[in-house]
Amino acid sequence: MNPGFNKHPFDNTALAQIDYANMTTAEVMRSLLAIHDRIIDLYRYLATHAEVSSSEELLNSLLALEQHEAMRMMRDAEELEDL
Repeated sequence: MNPGFNKHPFDNTALAQIDYANMTTAEVMRSLLAIHDRIIDLYRYLATHAEVSSSEELLNSLLALEQHEAMRMMRDAEELEDL
């Protein structure tokens, strides 16, 4: 198993305790991008360990989608800051 992953890569309790209401836009973006990075790492890990080519293709598609979403989110946040 990838040393960057434990058995439960997402701690729902920790995510629920994030106080977004009292964070700056930059802090919220850093937090959300960190979550997206974990999802991207998970899809990448799963794709490299897929035993069926159709599963690998699906995971690579999800990986690309998540990467594009993270980029879009960063771009939109930058535009928001420019307002």
